[in-house]
Amino acid sequence: MKNIEDIYVPVDFSPVKQVIPQDEEIIYSTACIAKFSTGSSTKTFSSHLLITREGVAFTIPKRKQVVGSYVPWHEIFSVRSSKLCLTSLNILNLTNVKAYETKKKFKHRALEFPIKIAPLFLEKKIPWIQEQKERKKIMAPAHKRGVKLAQKAINSAKKKLGII
Repeated sequence: MKNIEDIYVPVDFSPVKQVIPQDEEIIYSTACIAKFSTGSSTKTFSSHLLITREGVAFTIPKRKQVVGSYVPWHEIFSVRSSKLCLTSLNILNLTNVKAYETKKKFKHRALEFPIKIAPLFLEKKIPWIQEQKERKKIMAPAHKRGVKLAQKAINSAKKKLGII
């Protein structure tokens, strides 16, 4: 069910497509600014983000080449307005590429992002949390907090767009 409106940067823009399992369909392609932090340093870089129904893939610069990384939805911390939070310190912020869309269209797309993407996250994350409870695995409260933040982002975006 690919919706061509959700391909904002060509899928072949970078080699990240290679890390996505072959049976998964790319449903969203965009550019983003990645911010990865450790306790002592922060690294910020441009990245290509591909989203499937099962997870997300993005590029990471490594020395003189660009490599891709794939993360399943249940491992992602949360979806917020115009960003994916891989962890509380590693964030992918949507950005526009002037060659592909105007600032005005990007602002509208950024508002719609949690409405389109957060349900994919919630669809995988909530059952995963339940499964962890049943297995009696120790879980950080952050997983539940990530779900609440995604739900809040959906409601906030709907209000801003006048949907509710």
